[in-house]
Amino acid sequence: MSSPVFVYGTLMRGRSNHRFLREARFLGPALVHGAGMYAVTPHYPGMVREPGKAVRGEVYEVDDPTLAALDRLEGAGDLYRRELFPAVLEETGETVPAWVYLWLGPVPPGSEVPLERQPWNPARARAHRPSLQPTGRWPRPDTPAWRLLHHPTRPARRLTGTGAHPADPLRVLHLLSQQPGKTGSGIYLEALVRQGARAGIAQRVVVGIPAGAPSPMLNPLEEAQVFTVRFGTPPADFPVPGMSDVMPYESTRFSEFTPAMLDAYLQAFQDTLTEAVKDFNPHVIHSHHLWLVTALARVMFPETPLVCTCHGTDLRQLELVPALAPFVVPACSGVDRVLALHSGQVERIAALYALPFERIVLVGAGYRNDVFRPPASCSRPRDREVLNIVYAGKLSRAKGLPWLIEAVNRLDPPGGLKVRLLVAGSGGGEEVAAIQQKAPGHGDRIIFLGALPQEELAEVFRNADLFVLPSFYEGLPLVVLESIACGCRMVVTDLPGMDTWLPRELDRTGVVERVPLPRLLGPDEPEPADLPRFTAELAAAIDRQLRRCLQGESPRSERVSGLLEAMTWEGVFGRVHEVYRQTLTEDARGTTGASP
Repeated sequence: MSSPVFVYGTLMRGRSNHRFLREARFLGPALVHGAGMYAVTPHYPGMVREPGKAVRGEVYEVDDPTLAALDRLEGAGDLYRRELFPAVLEETGETVPAWVYLWLGPVPPGSEVPLERQPWNPARARAHRPSLQPTGRWPRPDTPAWRLLHHPTRPARRLTGTGAHPADPLRVLHLLSQQPGKTGSGIYLEALVRQGARAGIAQRVVVGIPAGAPSPMLNPLEEAQVFTVRFGTPPADFPVPGMSDVMPYESTRFSEFTPAMLDAYLQAFQDTLTEAVKDFNPHVIHSHHLWLVTALARVMFPETPLVCTCHGTDLRQLELVPALAPFVVPACSGVDRVLALHSGQVERIAALYALPFERIVLVGAGYRNDVFRPPASCSRPRDREVLNIVYAGKLSRAKGLPWLIEAVNRLDPPGGLKVRLLVAGSGGGEEVAAIQQKAPGHGDRIIFLGALPQEELAEVFRNADLFVLPSFYEGLPLVVLESIACGCRMVVTDLPGMDTWLPRELDRTGVVERVPLPRLLGPDEPEPADLPRFTAELAAAIDRQLRRCLQGESPRSERVSGLLEAMTWEGVFGRVHEVYRQTLTEDARGTTGASP
């Protein structure tokens, strides 16, 4: 049996996936009315039902095996949904009912591809994104953007005369361009402030928050010691830009920045940084993310030692928004020390930012051992009726959550027990709704808990059997440490750098199961053709771990305990504090810094 199929992206003639249609009969170019086209990724478009609009493409007649292959390619049910639409053949005017793949994911603002720019052409679509290309009119001289663009790539400077007097408390100004406590980098900042206060360090913080939000609490700092850049009000009249494209609150993507938005963003931070430094006169500035605010701090305060923690999402943004690289890389190359979270980051940081290896220091990440601790009993009751699986993180496709839900739905629970997936976290926009739509009809098998305070999340971990992190990309996976500290076994994707937190020997002892990543089209965009195999392998790994859980033995071992002892925030801060000391007193060209 044959069926007409309307294609409008990579399956068209001359495009990357046309090989799937080599044996199909070409019926001609066509229009489908009642839908619009959007550049949903840099690599392929999406078609969304929308009255009054039209999409231009091609119609092919395909047999059942080819249609099944197209379903697998398009990730039918996950990325796209196949529906029948009337397609009008442009050469004859004939209308034929044709299968169309409708996009199920989020639609980025400003990504519409109007009919006059169709059929789909990736290069043409990219060219119509907001341009950050400097012109004779932009950026204007003496604006923050102009200063970043014209900042020379500098070698390490010799630091003299900037150190704190031994009798003075060290003064550190922390910079985070987004909300604290909401993401891995925000939790990292909270931990540094808490540990710094215990060490007697005087501290101030600059953060970005929504206009209507209360001033964040960063214990033990007082409200007046936290300087805020408020987004959603002039000059930055847009939601807080996030270092991830999916944030646990309303946010702006850096890929959506226009020249006016970049100017407003930098001006807002310049004003607040000026106020904070005038008020506090820090000995050291500690910024988070090798990105715009760090570059701005380097340009504004060239004589103040600048330390920056790379959280990984900055490296990802450099790939996703290369147009911002000229505003980021030259000034960030002058950072005095970069703190890496794992060994896999070091070479990438050195290559992307032209930084010598001796200025990149491996300090790692930590967890709160006063909150995340094992249950009182090391063994699980054998008469239980439910096996609990936990996911904690943002509700997004990049975290692999849709395929985790599918994998859990495929499980045939061992021992006749029930399996329950507890999803802790939040997200924003249509992507969350699309993920939650995969769960209805499963009763109490899949439960969305929302964002949880750390104390409540720790309790969820202590009552869980298995933690699963199916991400395609991770910057700072603190939940890996937190869940294993609470006694969970785990299944994780085999991400670069994960060995820093989970040594391979944990695989041999059954504490950890790793699932191979699918091929990636971008930093965190999976190849649709690989997703069925990925889901099957994820389900199989979960099943093996659940069967180990039924044996009743705790995964906690001497090796796990030793690993966790080195990963407490006290240990991490000790290494960070040593970097502060060396940055203040030594030649940045002649020392390798601290190491864990």
